[in-house]
Amino acid sequence: MTSAELESPLMSDHFTNRKSKTQLKLELYVNLIKFYSKNDMPDFILSLNDLAGSSIGKGHKKDDNSSYLILYAYIKNSKNPNLKRKRITYDLEFSKFSTYEENLVHVSKWHSRLDRILKQRLFPDTDKFKPFLVFVNPNSGSGKAKNIYFERVCPILSEANMSDVLVFTQKQNFAREYVKEAKLDDFSAILVISGDGLMHEVINGLMERKDWQSAIKMPVGHIPGGSANALSCCVAYLSKETFKGLPIESFAAQSCFNLTKSLATPIDLVRLKHD
Repeated sequence: MTSAELESPLMSDHFTNRKSKTQLKLELYVNLIKFYSKNDMPDFILSLNDLAGSSIGKGHKKDDNSSYLILYAYIKNSKNPNLKRKRITYDLEFSKFSTYEENLVHVSKWHSRLDRILKQRLFPDTDKFKPFLVFVNPNSGSGKAKNIYFERVCPILSEANMSDVLVFTQKQNFAREYVKEAKLDDFSAILVISGDGLMHEVINGLMERKDWQSAIKMPVGHIPGGSANALSCCVAYLSKETFKGLPIESFAAQSCFNLTKSLATPIDLVRLKHD
């Protein structure tokens, strides 16, 4: 893509902020969205690195023919990077046309374009997004892992328009055996919601497959849900994300958001065998 193409907006339209009733012009680029109100300079620039996804809404009033584009963002505090990301929703009304159906069609184009851009940033080598394979140890963290999945992870995956297949582990080495036999081509990545032990099971299961050389390249993400979450802390530190002092629920939500934005990064594994 040329620099000229990068500078030209992919889409541009006028919306109304549903809360403030402010008239806004939005311009969508490959890496950001610019918000304009009155000036030629943007009032606000939203990086797509901070955007989980979007959805489409409809007005509650019977005579409201508008369609709504809803953006879900998790913004870092530029003045104090030690604070956790703040979740902000942008509820944007589009009412250019006289009928709801016409407005819906146009807003759907924004939603589809955004979704395609965000998915291609995450998985640039495919046009079809596959679900995550999610392992949850229901007993991990005194039972918190299960609640973290339903209360923190599911909402963010929904905002990002990502699907998943949930597997509750039933005993020790359950995930290890499951991964050894799973059809990995059906999934885009594996997410583990537990402590560090379940992550070890998944890695060992991948290494014990007959096709381990290709299987071990499957992206694996960790969302803290146990009593020991050293791996998540290390990843957060390397990603320059806050984790110290956060309740595990907030840490898990932030980790989940980052997993919806992060490209897979190879890491070294060491295998020791003692006779």
